[in-house]
Amino acid sequence: MLLVAFAAWERRTANPMLPLHMFRSRAFAAANAVSLVPAIWVGSVVVAVAAVAALAIPSRVSAGVRGSHRGRQIAVGLSKAGLAG
Repeated sequence: MLLVAFAAWERRTANPMLPLHMFRSRAFAAANAVSLVPAIWVGSVVVAVAAVAALAIPSRVSAGVRGSHRGRQIAVGLSKAGLAG
């Protein structure tokens, strides 16, 4: 939806950011289409990693303090205080 609105806006403006006549070139259009594949893949990996991290880690606070003896003590104290999940 936003892509269609962007194309309509660019078609009407006097000085477009992306001149749409460039897409008449098959090489330019194909290069842009091919470059979308890795961009979509990287974006989906970033979203998947963030989703897994959000589901796997009980809270950001407890995740940040785990790893050392003092960190475990802090995590236990936060947990007892009801500040960490």
